[in-house]
Amino acid sequence: MGLLRLLLALAVVGDHVLPPFPWLRLTTGVMAVEVFFVVSGFYMQMVLSQRYASAGAFYLSRAFRIFPTYWLVAALAFALWPVNDFREIASLGWQPAILVFASSILIFLQDTLLFLGVDRGELFVTANFHSTAPQLSSYLVVRPSWTLALELYFYLMAPFLARLSSFRNRSWPNRSAVSAFTSLKATMSAMVFISVFVAQSLR
Repeated sequence: MGLLRLLLALAVVGDHVLPPFPWLRLTTGVMAVEVFFVVSGFYMQMVLSQRYASAGAFYLSRAFRIFPTYWLVAALAFALWPVNDFREIASLGWQPAILVFASSILIFLQDTLLFLGVDRGELFVTANFHSTAPQLSSYLVVRPSWTLALELYFYLMAPFLARLSSFRNRSWPNRSAVSAFTSLKATMSAMVFISVFVAQSLR
């Protein structure tokens, strides 16, 4: 399962880069992201049932796996940022600027930037981020990391879903709850896919 997720991640990379790496494009980037989320749901079922004795241990493990690596990559990308980008962000207004920098640090809400535009310093919701100018998501320090925000949302919900049918039993977790978590994750992934598909169709 780890190998499959690696291949899907490479497909996403191949969909974003130019040749000479066409061999990475095993499938489209959108499809690779969606399949990656679904596969991750089944992987989480195994992880939650075998490795963690508490929600705190689960959260700490996920945080140590995601944030240090992300912050390292973000720091390198930030160091290479053009000066003009800083000026452009400052010209957007204080609300968009704070949202961009806060989400770039915390990861959370990066996916939300895909559906937000800015007009005279005020934020507004857009159904077609491709035609929105300027695109707030283009100012993220690590632009592809919006998918990490979705992963973090799923991780935050996991402990609560794992206890839905086990209020009297504090053992972590039971099979039905994990299955519910997996199903919800697949459903949320499908919703993201539909949102991206609709946005692309409006181009």
